[in-house]
Amino acid sequence: MIAFVNTNLITCGGIITNYEYVKELRKRGIEANLYANEGNAEMERVYGIKHTPLSELKTTEKDVIIANRWEQCEDLNKYQGRKIQFVQGRDTDFYKNHTSLPQLIATRNDPRWELIGVSEYCLQDWGRGTVVPNGINERFFKDYGVERDIEALVEGNNEPNKNIPYAIEQAKKDGHQKIVWMGRETCPVEGVETITNPPQEEIPKIYQRAKHFYKYSISEGFSLPILEALLSGCEVHTHDQGHNFPELTKEYAIRFTWERSTNLLLEYLNEIPS
Repeated sequence: MIAFVNTNLITCGGIITNYEYVKELRKRGIEANLYANEGNAEMERVYGIKHTPLSELKTTEKDVIIANRWEQCEDLNKYQGRKIQFVQGRDTDFYKNHTSLPQLIATRNDPRWELIGVSEYCLQDWGRGTVVPNGINERFFKDYGVERDIEALVEGNNEPNKNIPYAIEQAKKDGHQKIVWMGRETCPVEGVETITNPPQEEIPKIYQRAKHFYKYSISEGFSLPILEALLSGCEVHTHDQGHNFPELTKEYAIRFTWERSTNLLLEYLNEIPS
């Protein structure tokens, strides 16, 4: 069994990664399960995968535990099996001024845990680990035949690291009149249309409506939206500071599906757990 362990299944790139892997592994006949304290009704509906309460996790020496947050590692040391932490973001970007940083570093340096990360950028601080990039959901490979009526699409939640005001400012400087901000959480911005927490099925259509895509985050782990925008035919506007965007756009752009990403994961594991 491969057990993907989380605290809460909020809708974000890291959690989508979990659902995509569980879906793909199960298609191959491999037992894979998602464990969390709290579920996500939308993701369960989209993927048809229900989570199992973390309290019900039981493992053997043959199992693989993949944890998605460093805080969980100490608690998970009591379980049997191969232990891997999947680094979905550059945690020091968020915790460098936080009292938890010493604990974070100690956990990441724990030899009982292997590290895999979605990008080289995520693993830079730790001096070890293997990159297993994310993939793109098959929804983005379809042509929905929509009109490209959005001049500039800005994507991201209303969080400081997403740098949304700067992205909107850049879109306005470029002379775009119809600017749309899409995110799980947004707020009113003068002259900008907002699309808040759209259903997963609608997101590819929104991308295909956009001529230009703006992403200027201060930090990202992998940034699926950039690949989704490239695949949707948008002209992507970004920068090369403080994150993995150059790595992503130069080497990984569009090449990865979840099927291929799962192949890389299993290649890293060297064998299919049974």
